[in-house]
Amino acid sequence: MAGTSRPQSHADVARMLKAQGFDPVTIYRNLIELSKAGILTRVDLGDHVWRFESKRAESPSVRHPHLVCDDCGTVSCLDDVTIRISPKRGIRRPRQVAISGITVTGKCETC
Repeated sequence: MAGTSRPQSHADVARMLKAQGFDPVTIYRNLIELSKAGILTRVDLGDHVWRFESKRAESPSVRHPHLVCDDCGTVSCLDDVTIRISPKRGIRRPRQVAISGITVTGKCETC
């Protein structure tokens, strides 16, 4: 997982490890356990598919936004993007907002 540049689904990981003879069920269980242990982050980007990625060493508790391509479905990490969410003018700011993730849709560089 450390060698991947974007979140991987269980199917992606199983496909990558198929040649080595790993069982898909064992892969799934390990992905879940690595998430529980805090080594991987598990994200749902709105398509009901859990994806897994290594936590970043430089900021393990900070999540970053992802881009899901409207055309090809590719998921990309937006590490170099800062997204700011603020209330409209005249609207009182909520006392406490907990945002767990941001997913942006659009076209990837390839499409």
